[in-house]
Amino acid sequence: MNPLSYLSYMQSQLTEKKEQVTRLESSIRELEEIQSEFVHNRNFIEAPELSSHTWKGQLANAFNEVREDISLSYRDLYQMQLTESINIIENKIIALYSEIQALQYSISQEISRINEEKRKGENHVG
Repeated sequence: MNPLSYLSYMQSQLTEKKEQVTRLESSIRELEEIQSEFVHNRNFIEAPELSSHTWKGQLANAFNEVREDISLSYRDLYQMQLTESINIIENKIIALYSEIQALQYSISQEISRINEEKRKGENHVG
């Protein structure tokens, strides 16, 4: 493979990894905003409060059971599932940063190697 082609390939890989990090960081911000909305709106599940003065009986009990199930699922969604998704994305970003560092090092090494070959070529010509 042509050294400049290889260098170009690594540079395009570096650009792609950086773009992936940008997209993932944007996704994390969006998920955190959604999570914040969930936290902010969780009280709407409990409204209106039902008391023996507003609604009672078998239907009221069944309604409260359904509402409790919804509340548990809602809490699981914003506390567990969204948090887990954010953590997975953060771990992927960390991995990408490692790949970016490795690519930057490889690019630097390849540039040094190419420059060294140029110097050797210039010394043999003159």
